[in-house]
Amino acid sequence: MFKNVENQITETQKKPVLTPAQERLLGFIVSQCMENGSVRLTKNELAQHMECCVRTIDRAVRKLRDEGYIEVVVLYGEDGGQICNEYRLAEHRS
Repeated sequence: MFKNVENQITETQKKPVLTPAQERLLGFIVSQCMENGSVRLTKNELAQHMECCVRTIDRAVRKLRDEGYIEVVVLYGEDGGQICNEYRLAEHRS
């Protein structure tokens, strides 16, 4: 019996747990990628769309990127300033 509990704990520890905000952001990115291939927005625009603060978006993006769900590409204008980020689903998630 204890061995089964240990196996369940080990399996739970291996799976990344996403917060509701991270799940909502991932769902939004998935739906936009299905339609357009990627999402090009600033973090402020994402925060407005998701009705949360920019810090929540920043944490969610970092977690989703670090866990291998999404890729983030910084896009720059002709003057060298950052204009937005491009969010897309990661090719391979390990």
